[in-house]
Amino acid sequence: MTSPTQSESSRFSFKNLMAVPGRPKVDFDTHHARQMLDLGLSITDVAHHFGVSRPTVYRSLRLSHPEALKRFTDISDEALRVLVQEVNDSHPNAGEVYLMGHLRSRNIKVQRSRLRDALHLVDPEGVERRKRKTVTRRVYSVPCPNFLWHIDGTHKLIRWKFVIHAAIDGFSRLIPYLHCSTNNRSITVLHLFESAVQQYGFPLRVRSDHGGENQKVWEAMIRERGEESRPVIVGSSVHNERVERLNYDINQQVVSVFKQLFFDLEEEGILDADNSTDLFCLHYTFLPQINQHLQEFRAAHNSHSISTERNRTPVQLFFQNHHLIQLHSNHEDPHPGILADELLQRGDLRQVNVDSIGSPLSQQQLGTLDELVQTFPLTMDSKAKYRRISSFVADQLF
Repeated sequence: MTSPTQSESSRFSFKNLMAVPGRPKVDFDTHHARQMLDLGLSITDVAHHFGVSRPTVYRSLRLSHPEALKRFTDISDEALRVLVQEVNDSHPNAGEVYLMGHLRSRNIKVQRSRLRDALHLVDPEGVERRKRKTVTRRVYSVPCPNFLWHIDGTHKLIRWKFVIHAAIDGFSRLIPYLHCSTNNRSITVLHLFESAVQQYGFPLRVRSDHGGENQKVWEAMIRERGEESRPVIVGSSVHNERVERLNYDINQQVVSVFKQLFFDLEEEGILDADNSTDLFCLHYTFLPQINQHLQEFRAAHNSHSISTERNRTPVQLFFQNHHLIQLHSNHEDPHPGILADELLQRGDLRQVNVDSIGSPLSQQQLGTLDELVQTFPLTMDSKAKYRRISSFVADQLF
């Protein structure tokens, strides 16, 4: 039997509801809706997600977050040209789609035609050069986000003891981590993997090549998922195609720039790849720059449109479909490869050894170098920074 208090409360709510003419007001989480729009999703996507009409979304956001309804950023043609020039200087091989990703990662939204016009003004030769390149696409199928992460390292800068480690989600193409290190240890890869897991969740499976630098990630996956679920797949790089394609883009848009720069320093006689002191100066100067470029590339990649996915971006695909992982825990991988626990038991893992270069300076000298670098003008180019740092280190040692 209903208590008097409950009965009075029910009648009170009912009277209030009946006192308002028309249908009851539809409430939904406008803050969440704003976040969806910030990801680049459309009003239609938001309405479908909450099960309401598009006019309801417009009306609610117009009251709570009117700025979210602006489709494009107010930016002049000249300001856009300057911004495109800035991105092109840092990423000269980035095409129109990746350039749009760079702008979106900075929360700048412009019409495709305006971006194309600006790019033609800034880099007409690059536009023509990229037209001559085509990409051969393979058939690839993964059922949902976090079903399979592809992980790998690229060694294009290993001559100077730089190693880039990357992971990519097989379904959405989202990059969970991308980082340059001065070693190729398994603990380094594990730390990157664990940091990505905290942000995006544990993948159901991980695919890698036979490299021993992945060993601790394999062990972490087996601890989390259990051996019986086959959480780690080790096989040929031919079947690790998502990350191999990613490595191609990284090499084109980031690595090639620094590789040419380092060869130039060698030709000028101010860098010896076999000299540990020169490598220390190189790492001190360029490691932060390489990682900055990699993070800019990662942000652009995660925000670029994928034509085969109705122009959705990786971050949109990941968060829109993340709930599907619960339905596909038993989905079979088309390329099962070799189970990692078999390799761990054999103990014959191959690994490219890259030892970290220690500092030739004392802590006091290193602190003085840090203070010196803070005085460098922002406009100083990378080669000039390297020369100044090399000169300082030489003065301290000799």
